[in-house]
Amino acid sequence: MAVVRGYGGDVKVGENSVAEVRNWNADIQREELDATHMDPSGDGWREYETGLGSGTGSMDVNWDMTDTTGQKALQNAVLNPPATPPTIKLCIGANHYSGSIIVTNVSPSVGVDGLAEATINFRFTGQIDFT
Repeated sequence: MAVVRGYGGDVKVGENSVAEVRNWNADIQREELDATHMDPSGDGWREYETGLGSGTGSMDVNWDMTDTTGQKALQNAVLNPPATPPTIKLCIGANHYSGSIIVTNVSPSVGVDGLAEATINFRFTGQIDFT
């Protein structure tokens, strides 16, 4: 079985790597539509069809607003949403998930005994690709 080490991962906004990413995750879903109907044969089982797809994700970063094409661009997408949503690539090994996103929140945090950090949450808008 081939393994992929997480330390080789990357997140890109457009073609620019986001600085100081500690981890990322994505949750890609497909709705299920209940197609159950009356059934004279009486087998008593529900039936489903696939519905619409969607996805969300997040990343934890060491806060760095000097990263103008990465972290700052994502924060600006919350403060002043662009007319065209940014695209993101969530890279793992030689593959990546990609799509347009709406940044839903940026949550910076600072503790006396650690680094300044932020969590960035987003929702995919439109198709999500995997290559």
